[in-house]
Amino acid sequence: MYRKNTPQEGEVYKTIRVEERSYTIVYGYYSEKERLSEEPIPIFPDLAQNPEYTADGRPIVTRIQDPCAYYQCRGSDPDGWCADCVYYPNDKEEIGVCQCEQNRHCTKEETQ
Repeated sequence: MYRKNTPQEGEVYKTIRVEERSYTIVYGYYSEKERLSEEPIPIFPDLAQNPEYTADGRPIVTRIQDPCAYYQCRGSDPDGWCADCVYYPNDKEEIGVCQCEQNRHCTKEETQ
């Protein structure tokens, strides 16, 4: 039996706006195994597997994404996530834009 405040699978956790994009995050499970023992959790897009970019070519990343080769720890006790990197502008935001120039992809205008 669910407790009163337990989120239900498919319920909206929140909508996050990142520049021109909007991400609706819903409660769910990353695997069938989790379904047996856990309450639903917010499911974020896999932006490492399916990258998305801003209009100026910067990668959109989740705060818990594995860091890239250009990772520079912002603190002394890192978890090893993008949010711990100096290039992640606000470590409290769950989805953000990587500010690392080496990760920036050329835009159509720059290649013409």
